[in-house]
Amino acid sequence: MKVVIAQMKHETNTFSPVPTPLARFARGGGAPPQGKDAYAIYDPDAVQAMIRAGIGAELTLPLRGRLDMPSIGRKGEPRVVSGNVKLISDGRFRNRGPMGRGEQMDMGPTVVFDTGRVEIVVISRHQEPNDYACLLSAGIGPEAKRFLMLKSRVHWRAGFKPITKAIVACAGVGVCTSDYGMLDFKRVRRPIFPLDAMNAARNCRNAARHE
Repeated sequence: MKVVIAQMKHETNTFSPVPTPLARFARGGGAPPQGKDAYAIYDPDAVQAMIRAGIGAELTLPLRGRLDMPSIGRKGEPRVVSGNVKLISDGRFRNRGPMGRGEQMDMGPTVVFDTGRVEIVVISRHQEPNDYACLLSAGIGPEAKRFLMLKSRVHWRAGFKPITKAIVACAGVGVCTSDYGMLDFKRVRRPIFPLDAMNAARNCRNAARHE
């Protein structure tokens, strides 16, 4: 069974700054379940550190989440993880699915970091997971995994929906949130949908007229 766990509050290819602690994907904030792959963490510095260490090397290092987000009052939250360098690649592949079929994509130098519970694809260039070839190019067969964690709102469906049995949409943290209550809008007329409960405001005005 393939369960796609999609982080919905940003788009990887537009690089909205999002902290990516892996515990956000886990049950109750604990360790992620086994048999899982995560695509992808953009962290070129970590990629270079793992390339220098070499395949098979065991490392403990922070993964991304380094940008502060003052617009929503959040600090960057790097996630320190331990594991071994499983694969190093140039990050190039051609799409096989319906979106951009045949087009060559480039994730930049890419590493698969295996924590023992989850294989994390760490990339050097922003790349939306819109085609399962992004995992195949990293030596990962998505059909063989029980869980796939994808940092994507929509485009992942083109390449992965045919092999998916269930979808879990995760509310990550980021400036591209769909939860407008997290944002402080300063130059906008009010009330306005969907920032305010329009029907509630209209009902209050109607009630006032009849008093």
